Amino acid sequence: MANTVNFAEGGFNVSVTDQPGTTNIVVEEAPGGFRLFNEDGSTIVGLGLLSDDGGINLLIGDPDSPGNTLEIENADLNLIAGQDRLEILGSARGVNASMSGGDRLIFDGRSAKSDFDTTTSDARTVIRFRGNDIGGTVSRGNEFNLGSTADKLIFGGAVRNTTINDAGGRDFIRFRGNITNTEINLSPESQSTIRLSENGEIDGFRINGADADDVLFIGSSEYRYQGDQTWANIDDPRDTRQF
Repeated sequence: MANTVNFAEGGFNVSVTDQPGTTNIVVEEAPGGFRLFNEDGSTIVGLGLLSDDGGINLLIGDPDSPGNTLEIENADLNLIAGQDRLEILGSARGVNASMSGGDRLIFDGRSAKSDFDTTTSDARTVIRFRGNDIGGTVSRGNEFNLGSTADKLIFGGAVRNTTINDAGGRDFIRFRGNITNTEINLSPESQSTIRLSENGEIDGFRINGADADDVLFIGSSEYRYQGDQTWANIDDPRDTRQF
């Protein structure tokens, strides 16, 4: 039978299923909020997280057990109240995350085969993959559906097999590492800024639906869309890139 852990009145409700990996969950107070982890160090499987009210700070993972461990798998993370901050200290797989205005979702490790949705947001949301001490990809097989507000999506490491759908707004999308088999789908309402690493290797990267309202940076160089998947350096029109 599922259990419910109440972090605080008006805070997070956590439904703990009877799947393997949810029998040793510990919830403790942490500076400025709470932390949640499995006491035996195993992966939390089938976690259901619902934010009933905004403004809470939650860590998933045990800070006393460093390393890029798989913290959660097959989880539903519903940060729909706004102004919440959720940090996953390790990696995640099979996550469905829904976010509302002002929420921040931070990964210290990797994410794979997960879906992220900010389409119901009425204010800026932030999704960040730190990429610190990560040798491989930080995002693999993930899909991001960004809403019409000014969202921020930052990849601190390599990205592979990832799809980003932008419904509009002044979004900021940054890649700090290599990009492989990844696409960004912009809508006519998008006014997005996309930043690529100057030294990153790019293979199979596509930006669809761009127009004159969108801006591309490669390192410190600014490019504007010319049509036919072509971007031109504003300081040197002979310097063009096709994505």
